[in-house]
Amino acid sequence: MNPIQLTIIAVVVILILGTIGYYWYQEAKFKRMVENMFNQRTDDILMEVNKTIVFEGKSKNNSVAVGTPILQKDVSKDTSTNEPDVIDPLFGNLYDEESVSPLRGLFGKNNLGKDDSSDEEEKSATTQVDNVTNLSDKINIVAETEIIPADSAEAFFVKLDKLDFPFVPEIVVGLDFIVDIVFEETKKLKVLPEITQFTHKPFVFYVLDKDNCWHVFEKGKKYMASALKLVVELVDKDGIISQAQVSNIYNELHRFVISNQAHIRASNYEFDIDNIRQDISRLAGIELNLELHLIARDSFDYTHLTRFLKADGFTEVEGVFSYVVAHRGLFTIANENGSPLERGKNCKLLSIAAKLHLYEDPLAVVDAIFDFTERFVENFESRVLTANKLVLEQKDYDALVKYIKDYVSDAKKNNIKLGGELIRRIY
Repeated sequence: MNPIQLTIIAVVVILILGTIGYYWYQEAKFKRMVENMFNQRTDDILMEVNKTIVFEGKSKNNSVAVGTPILQKDVSKDTSTNEPDVIDPLFGNLYDEESVSPLRGLFGKNNLGKDDSSDEEEKSATTQVDNVTNLSDKINIVAETEIIPADSAEAFFVKLDKLDFPFVPEIVVGLDFIVDIVFEETKKLKVLPEITQFTHKPFVFYVLDKDNCWHVFEKGKKYMASALKLVVELVDKDGIISQAQVSNIYNELHRFVISNQAHIRASNYEFDIDNIRQDISRLAGIELNLELHLIARDSFDYTHLTRFLKADGFTEVEGVFSYVVAHRGLFTIANENGSPLERGKNCKLLSIAAKLHLYEDPLAVVDAIFDFTERFVENFESRVLTANKLVLEQKDYDALVKYIKDYVSDAKKNNIKLGGELIRRIY
């Protein structure tokens, strides 16, 4: 290597070392300037291995890298007290156990499927857990942070669930798809989402007005609404609604919610539909219809007959008479083939019909039928016949009672609730 090459190499090395040294000098100069201005060292936080966790003036040595002490505004309150964290002027104490919605577990997530916890709540929970070293303390703190933020969607439903809903008897949890919609501000409504395009199952919209009173929605009527409740039957005599139909209904309501600054909560229809399918599979052969006849020596006079039936507790609907006890029909009286009685036309044979599977105690219905036939025979010269139109004898009555007792016993063994809402809807 000649002297010229050595000289070039030496110059390059000197330039490199000079450049590195210049940047080191500038960095040291900048650090000194920062320290002089802020009276604080500028050490790299990644190089620190021994810090102190500070809890409200008390310290505890720990060999865990946690950085600088947390700010006071990020320190959680002492959760050992029973006092609420927030008293909201609109919703009251949202954070005690009594104010948590009893429907929370039922409906789960709300507000279009998003979690209810806000970013601030997540930060608070994370800060608390990061600053506790004992595992049991971490679990306790996480449990205590499962509260309802005042600005969350669920807070609206907490308030809604506290209101009295007078139509509770008309709703069956597990057999109905239930949707609640709460508006952030009162809305003037006249038209609601159209869902008949997705299902022919019976449904009802309820409206909560500005005075916190519930009403059945009537088309064409204007409402100042604070909330809505939709109830759709999941099953009826035509079968079970499909999950696709329910999903389409929810999507239609979803669009309505987005355009009206509202929040939505829906029941777990997938779980309910699966349960209904399982229950229906156990109902095969459960239908039990009882048919008897009343025959007269001469024809029944229509005027005399209808006067007697109405005086004995029957109500008439288009020529068919229903025996009503406690606002519920137990059995019907009609023409011999089950058709309506014709006004002014006498007849000789009447039919008695009862759907025994629709009643919790079928034997009580049978007793009511034979109590009636005794009164009837006393007023009309007539006899009771079987479904085959043979004269009913004592042995036939005894066989009927035994059969029904066995029927009820078998239903209980298979955990089938006779007269239950599911059976009534299907049959």
